[in-house]
Amino acid sequence: MDVNEILVIGINSCGKSTLIDTIEQLTKTEKKTEPIVSDVPFRFTFPRNPTHGIEIKKIPIEKQIYHFREIGGALRTMWCNFIKRSKKIIYLIDASDHTTVAAASVELREVLGHPDSKGIPFLIVLNKIDIACGVLLEEVQIVLRLDTLEEEARSRIYFCEIVATSGENVDKIIDWVIEGTDPKKTTKKKS
Repeated sequence: MDVNEILVIGINSCGKSTLIDTIEQLTKTEKKTEPIVSDVPFRFTFPRNPTHGIEIKKIPIEKQIYHFREIGGALRTMWCNFIKRSKKIIYLIDASDHTTVAAASVELREVLGHPDSKGIPFLIVLNKIDIACGVLLEEVQIVLRLDTLEEEARSRIYFCEIVATSGENVDKIIDWVIEGTDPKKTTKKKS
């Protein structure tokens, strides 16, 4: 059986666990016949402990099982060991913390430059966009040197802005996981 493994990485406290929990909740609460929308009837307000190792959550989405493998930020030296077995990679950046964007950029380039990442679809997720004085997507793209990033990476790179605690735009990540659609170009009609 072909495993749909999604590698979820990012430096400490960027929201990896919360994102995976939100994906799980959204896919459980939505009716299978309706499109997934971001009007989420919940908000994760409980404090999360940092992931100090590796966690795998198996989430059924549209008759497929997806293994979301989260590797804690403290284990970033091990991230590249898991690239080869991944179908897709989600890289989270904390938009609420200006000081971590540069560090996240360095780690991101390390992963994208790894030979095993060639050809693997890659989603860069700017999380916590609801924080008033956070970093804007345009600023992150400048720090990441987006103009050269995709060519150097030899992979298709997508971007998405979310609020994992409320579920805002997480539906776009789910669509990307299932279909590979560009999160910036997908729109959902709300009923």
